[in-house]
Amino acid sequence: MIDCDLVYIKDKDYDDAGYTQIGSVHYGPERLEGFGDVYASPVAPSGYIFLPDQDGNVAVFKHGIELKGLSHKSLDDSFSASPAIVDDRIYLRGHRYLYCVANMNN
Repeated sequence: MIDCDLVYIKDKDYDDAGYTQIGSVHYGPERLEGFGDVYASPVAPSGYIFLPDQDGNVAVFKHGIELKGLSHKSLDDSFSASPAIVDDRIYLRGHRYLYCVANMNN
C-alpha cells in the first residue's frame, strides 16, 4: 500500500503491475518488458517503487496514476527477496551478493 493505492504484481509469469484506489483501477495490467519472474514484493520509499526480478533486473517507477518507469538496471545476480529499506538506503539481497543503494550526494 502506498497512500490509498494497492501496488501489486498480478502474475509472476506475466509480470503485470497495477494500482487500485477504492475500487478503481488507475492502469494495468502492464507488461514489464525485459523483466523476468518476480518473487519479491515491490517496496515504495518516498513515492518511488522498486521491483527486482529473478534475472537480476531492478526497475524503479514513480508512484502515480500513470505507470512511469524511471530506471531499469541489470546486475549480475538474481533476486528472490524483497528489498529492505533502512533510513535512506535500500538493500537488495541477491543470491550471490548484498547490495546497498544510497544517494551519495547527501
